[in-house]
Amino acid sequence: MENSANNRIESLDMKRSRGFLKYILRISFAFIILALVIGLPAGIFFSIINASLEGFGVGLIAGVICSLLGFAVIVPLDVFAKIKCHRKYGFVDFRVRQQRILHIDADYDTICETLWQEFHAWKGMQLRNKDMKRGIIEVETRRSWKTFGEKITVTLLKRRNRKVLVTISSKPRIFTTMLDYSKNFENLERIIQGIKDRLKEGELGTS
Repeated sequence: MENSANNRIESLDMKRSRGFLKYILRISFAFIILALVIGLPAGIFFSIINASLEGFGVGLIAGVICSLLGFAVIVPLDVFAKIKCHRKYGFVDFRVRQQRILHIDADYDTICETLWQEFHAWKGMQLRNKDMKRGIIEVETRRSWKTFGEKITVTLLKRRNRKVLVTISSKPRIFTTMLDYSKNFENLERIIQGIKDRLKEGELGTS
């Protein structure tokens, strides 16, 4: 029965890019921005206090050091989270904004109800938009120590032979987020697994 439920879901994005290069560039960019945000005001302050441009250089050095200290903490935590994802799912995606496209062999209304039940079971989930006629569900997760929360969007499109095209995306609520500790990747995996489990329960209930 489990294989039957799994076979009803077909992934259409098998050639997913890991986004590792962009991940490195994103960290480098965030490091420079943080160093400038701290260093420029500090440089101006020290220049005024010392009445010398040398204070500006001191401020920039202070910004770089603070940025290094900050990233020495958050980057290893993010890497550790991705290692856990790889061990759990056998795959890890370094992108912050995640998207999966699925073909699900089930009734349209059944899938809508399945998704709604899945989201309703999540603690702290807030419904932002639910339009079943247009096939759109938008929810937001609660804040945690990892992130400020994520925005999850699901769109459904009826296809032939009872199949429904389902697009699931998850992205940070704050668009400037550079590191998400794989929360968006885990959101999609959790939703897909939840759909499989609920379809399986439905099959058991009708057997």
